[in-house]
Amino acid sequence: RPYSVAAGIGLDGNPAPDLLELVYRPRAVWELEVRAPALPVPRAAAAALVAGDGEQLLADTRSYWRERLAGGARLSLPEPEVAAAARASLYHILAGSLVGAGDRLLVLGSPFLYRQFYMRDAAYVVAALDRFGFHADARGALEYMLAYQTPAGELVSHRDQHDGSGQALWALGEHLALTRDREF
Repeated sequence: RPYSVAAGIGLDGNPAPDLLELVYRPRAVWELEVRAPALPVPRAAAAALVAGDGEQLLADTRSYWRERLAGGARLSLPEPEVAAAARASLYHILAGSLVGAGDRLLVLGSPFLYRQFYMRDAAYVVAALDRFGFHADARGALEYMLAYQTPAGELVSHRDQHDGSGQALWALGEHLALTRDREF
């Protein structure tokens, strides 16, 4: 009995005008190349992705990640699964949780579940970035966090979430302990 899989989401996050239906039989072998960004992108970027040379896009992506990760820590752990999980966490943070450029980086709690800033999530991301050696990214995220400071000194990203001050101070302290960045 054949099985069927249908997909109907466009690269820009909107419903696709055409539905892709794949029908396959048990033990059949076939290959499917899917080009999709992790998050919705503007229509022009989606069109460029679809029109691009797959091998070149793959080479460019690999080159980007090699360069992006070159400045960070290298893990050597006896358990390959633990090392792979740590590396996957870092990819997740760098690929989907940091938005912006320059001195301020917005940390999204979970780019795939909720695309909002929460002080608590940002504090954990900052600590992870610092531990992986991405101190400039951590500092950029801390700059963004500090923009939420109220005139009374509290750091609150959402009403009634008063743990933000403690989380932010913890992240700042960790950053200082790991980087000795006294100018910050």
